[in-house]
Amino acid sequence: MKSIGHQTIQIDWQKKARDLRVVARRAMIESNQMLSVQEQCGLLALSRSGYYYVPSQETELNLRLLRRIDEINVEEPTGGSRML
Repeated sequence: MKSIGHQTIQIDWQKKARDLRVVARRAMIESNQMLSVQEQCGLLALSRSGYYYVPSQETELNLRLLRRIDEINVEEPTGGSRML
């Protein structure tokens, strides 16, 4: 049986999490140590893998290629994908 204080914390978290984006919900998990990460993720409707996920960075080569594609597209906007 859970204590009343524990249930109160859970209810407060659920109310706070309703309108928050994933980034804000992820930040909330770090700030409270009374609940386990698994409980916090469940209350915030966030998967644990979503909590631990770190997005990868674009490589320099990929950024250069994307810039070049943009340049070509600006020079000749009617060329289409086959021209690229």
